[in-house]
Amino acid sequence: MIEHVKYTHCDKLLHTAEEIEKNESILCHQTGIKKKGSYDCFYALAYKLRNQSQIPHKYFEIESLLLYNVSLSSDPNRYQEYAVYKRAEDDSYTKVESITVNGPSSVSNLARILMSINKQPISNFVDQIKAYDDMLTGHEFEIFKQRFADFEAAY
Repeated sequence: MIEHVKYTHCDKLLHTAEEIEKNESILCHQTGIKKKGSYDCFYALAYKLRNQSQIPHKYFEIESLLLYNVSLSSDPNRYQEYAVYKRAEDDSYTKVESITVNGPSSVSNLARILMSINKQPISNFVDQIKAYDDMLTGHEFEIFKQRFADFEAAY
């Protein structure tokens, strides 16, 4: 099943998450304007996270970030917490932040926060890395993705 995501300035769900994550030029079906750019990709993801509760362990990859849902419930009336991992040059992922995605901040603020984390080198997160001490190798993440697909199908 292809999952559709609302794109910035477009009120129709006609753009696939894959198109947006690949940062491809997309012709908006409402405005007829081609959009391409990091902000639009991050905004689309932030919109989805703020407005749709996800099942536990759901993950999203965007540019150098991996967002992993650490919430214990998909209840929309509860806060949805995500661990934010940053990909290193060796394709390992290191936890650098923890974010409540459906808290009081707006979609655009969430998009800006994620973009800020994405743009910073991993060396800027030394203190957070020491505090979280959480890392995944590329191989471990591939195994996780396979197991999550089974979990999601059974959920």
